[in-house]
Amino acid sequence: MSTITAATPTDDVHAYPQDTGPVTFDSSTQPKKDIKKPVPPDGKLESRLTTKDLEALQEAFNFKGDSYERLCLNRDQFVQALSIILNKGTDEEYEELFDKIDISKEGSVSWDQLAQHMLLQFYERDDKVKSTQLPQWRDIRMIPAPHKDVIQRVDFLRSSHKYVTVSREGTISLMSTDLEVSRTVRTSSDACKQRDLWVTDFVLLQNVSKVAVGFTSKEIAFYDISSKSDFSCQYRVQDLDASPICLDYWYNPDNANESVLCWGDIKGRINALFFLSAAINLFERQSSPTEDKQETTLIVKLKDIKRGKFKNSNKFISHEAHTDWARQVKYISSLECFISCATTWDDSLVIGWIEKRTTVSNQVMSVKRLDETDTRKVQRISAFQVHQGINAFDYHEGLNLIATAGANNHVCLWNPYVMSKPSGVLTGHVAPVIQVLFNLTRSQVYSFSKDKVLRIWDVQLQVCMQRLAGIFPKGPEAFTKKLYTARQPSMQTRVYMQEDRNRLFLTFNNSLSLIEMKAEVKDRVLSHDRSVTSVIFSWQLNQLLTACQGSNLSFWLIDTGQRLRQTPNAHGDAEITTLANDPAESRFYSGGTDGIVRIWDWNGHMYHELDCNRPGVSAEISQILVLKHSVIACGFSKDITVFRTNSFRDIRIKPGEWRELDQHRDDILAAAYCAPHYLITASYDGMIAVWNISSEVCTRQMRQRCSTMRRQASSSAGSGERRRSARSDRQQQQDMDSGFTISRLRVLANRKAKAKQAANLVSCGANGIVRFWNLHQGCLVAEFLAHKQASSIIMDSSPQSDYLATADGNGCLKVWHIAEYCTGKQDQSVQRQNGDDDGLIIEPPSLETEWQAHPDQINDLEFAERQDRLLILTASSDCSVSLWDILGNLIGIFGQEEHWKIEHLSVILERLEREKEDHEVLEAEPQKVQQVSQSNWQPDERAIADPNGYRVTAWNSSLLGSSYIEAAKQKRQRRQPEVMPNLPFLTQDRHTPSIGPFNNLDIASFAEARDPKPPDFVSNPDAYFRDRDHLPPAGEKTPVLAETLKAAFDDRSLFPKYILDYESQMKKYQNFATNTKEKDKGEISAKGSQPSAPGTASHGRSDLRSKKK
Repeated sequence: MSTITAATPTDDVHAYPQDTGPVTFDSSTQPKKDIKKPVPPDGKLESRLTTKDLEALQEAFNFKGDSYERLCLNRDQFVQALSIILNKGTDEEYEELFDKIDISKEGSVSWDQLAQHMLLQFYERDDKVKSTQLPQWRDIRMIPAPHKDVIQRVDFLRSSHKYVTVSREGTISLMSTDLEVSRTVRTSSDACKQRDLWVTDFVLLQNVSKVAVGFTSKEIAFYDISSKSDFSCQYRVQDLDASPICLDYWYNPDNANESVLCWGDIKGRINALFFLSAAINLFERQSSPTEDKQETTLIVKLKDIKRGKFKNSNKFISHEAHTDWARQVKYISSLECFISCATTWDDSLVIGWIEKRTTVSNQVMSVKRLDETDTRKVQRISAFQVHQGINAFDYHEGLNLIATAGANNHVCLWNPYVMSKPSGVLTGHVAPVIQVLFNLTRSQVYSFSKDKVLRIWDVQLQVCMQRLAGIFPKGPEAFTKKLYTARQPSMQTRVYMQEDRNRLFLTFNNSLSLIEMKAEVKDRVLSHDRSVTSVIFSWQLNQLLTACQGSNLSFWLIDTGQRLRQTPNAHGDAEITTLANDPAESRFYSGGTDGIVRIWDWNGHMYHELDCNRPGVSAEISQILVLKHSVIACGFSKDITVFRTNSFRDIRIKPGEWRELDQHRDDILAAAYCAPHYLITASYDGMIAVWNISSEVCTRQMRQRCSTMRRQASSSAGSGERRRSARSDRQQQQDMDSGFTISRLRVLANRKAKAKQAANLVSCGANGIVRFWNLHQGCLVAEFLAHKQASSIIMDSSPQSDYLATADGNGCLKVWHIAEYCTGKQDQSVQRQNGDDDGLIIEPPSLETEWQAHPDQINDLEFAERQDRLLILTASSDCSVSLWDILGNLIGIFGQEEHWKIEHLSVILERLEREKEDHEVLEAEPQKVQQVSQSNWQPDERAIADPNGYRVTAWNSSLLGSSYIEAAKQKRQRRQPEVMPNLPFLTQDRHTPSIGPFNNLDIASFAEARDPKPPDFVSNPDAYFRDRDHLPPAGEKTPVLAETLKAAFDDRSLFPKYILDYESQMKKYQNFATNTKEKDKGEISAKGSQPSAPGTASHGRSDLRSKKK
């Protein structure tokens, strides 16, 4: 299992309010006693200063008087100035900053010194940020190479932008930046037979576009790779003292003629050859008669070079460095020395120091340059002792450090001038380190060990930042430089880092692999803190649910992108791998690496836990399928794990038993449901099983073990590719097994696949291939390559089964139109593969659109529909979840500050129609101009008659002027200010005083002012201001208002009819009651003299009336 671990040091970032403007400072004033703000735990004052703070400091230091001067402040003045201007720290911090700036102890600080100190701090901070940034890697890729033996080295030729690889059997290969082989040649030598000849190493001569190859025949050959024709060997340096085992080349960037070629041999000697005119010729050819044909290859003997026969290369240096093979050698121009290493104890790392050049004048140097270079030799040797020796090393010129890959499992950092002990020891590898490289832009060290573990170290902190293991090809242990033995098989590995393209190449024997670093995206929107693994959409609630590797669940509104709530640690410390929704959308299910499936509602409440773990075996769930009466979990077993819904009584539930077992030979990774009673499962080996849910019996199995595309690829390979060893065959078989892995299954529910060429099941997985199946016939209908060079892909189909979306590990998303694909109605013109596959369709469906949705791998995608628009949700490893339409237009990223609004489809169509019309108008305008330009033109007669007096007006006589006038007429005219014509003051004489427009008014003399008549209260004050006691007695009584007031309305018009009717009835009843009462009183008084017997009728009636009253 591949693991990538990291430990990232983080820095706290604090924000502070910015100052409003500059503040002037006087040294005589005292600082104000302001309340200091609390100092954050970040520590340094320099890291809290903003741009406005620096501008305020610069203006305070710049003294503007009679002349432009800059102040120099002492310690007290500096503290007072920063206290007034900044107010962001304490006096102790200001004093500490003053001491840092005043390193020469002059007692004063100027603006230049302060600015220089701040720049150094900023540079240091940038370097620290770069060194602490962890690289994000893409999946490892295996690059096809034409080599049959061990690849000795990988390098990049900058002049032609080609990758150069050379293998031990002598094959030189050139690859383009797209990693496609462009040229291949086989080297040879006349010194020995081809079968006895091995290539030990090679090096590129960047300034002359040549390659130097070392052979076991004790010679070095120089090939020209700049010409487009076949490789040509120009020089051969023969008769070396021993076989060269490692090579290195250096040239002067300021003078391409000066270069050095050095090599180490099997005797432990370090040899160097200095070139004085490499850009012209490495070795000058002797003049020959014109009739003789000149040889293409110049044979150069080493003894002739030592005797000074060749003027362009008359300098040769050699010294004994090691008692064993020299594993690596490098010439360092800044130190003027040779560095080499070996797997010995006493001389593990050896530095050979060359004599320094004598300082002479330019004239003497030009005359005695050859003599002066001949006398320079290795003056002294510095030997570093490391237990068990060193396999490789690398030098960082900026830091002046040497990193060594020790056979004792340690990576050591050395100062070239200190031999007693290393400057730092990086421990963590459990196997010998075989390769070490510096990343110059990040100040990091890459180390690769024998157990195929890559570690990334921070040079300043001397800690391991990242560890990559389990992603490299399996096989024997790796090494750097060693001969094969039949008894002990091993794997030779070389590492090459191309920093400008962020590519890391690793060779394992004859195979070439590549790991690319992901591009750093600044200011990106993050939906989660960790990689997003799954996403589901609720059509009823219009909500979105996402899960990440940090075991966090987030609920979002799809219409606006707003986060509703978040459930942290949903599965504890385990990673959430998949999500599923039930058919009623009232519950959702989450599965993780802990083997637990949890049931939630959309409010974030958990109900049950489904335990998929078995005794001694931990389950990692890859997919959850929710049926009507059961729940299926996949990804960890060869058998179906089922949970019955009728057993959901307790919180923790154990799985039930499936009736039929042992139908899959590998783990089940995907499952799908086909109504009304079919369950489809797919395993790692590519087998698809169809089950009857009622009987729990497998009714059909489908398998495609001989892919058409794989047969075509194998048939196009050459005869050399067919000859493989037994181990290569086994590796190829493993690759084929993993190439049929099925990661997703989708049932096209709207199709009725009764015909043989109709498909209602889609599967995808490894190698970027999508396959269409017929469930009723149980056969494969079609397959096509959706993504090239993709290790694995995922997919999803639209609700109406008319679109299919696929995504790969590079973040590329494609949308295919499959409404008429594999429906049994295709024409005979559809491309098929007749033969064993019985008419298998290999033509892909129509591609609607494709775009780069994310910079990293897309882990999950799902279709959604809002406002009559078909949308796609994508969840990626770049910690973001995006919303797209099927045309590739980004609607928004969940987690961004601004919320969005999904427009209706009709609005989008109207906008597209307007853009189309505007585009047609723009296309029609050039045609109109072209027609005018092709019209018959004739000169003006006035120009012929009077050429000197005739003048052409550009606005009316040129195409540019006429087109500009037409365009100006179509624009909305601005309202111009009106002009007042014929005003006398505009045309008055100069002697007339200018007093404005009031000068034109006819102003007559004023009339004499009369005395105003005084008011009456002034003439008769007694009538208005007398006391109340002197008032005369009141006269007649003021009449009552009710007597004089006349109603504006009568009763009939003021009140409604029903009120008036009711009033009349009440009056009638009142009159009747009054008359009856008076009548009764008269009768009683008349009969009062005649008493009646008690109990008579009259008496009874009177009593009754009285009661009624």
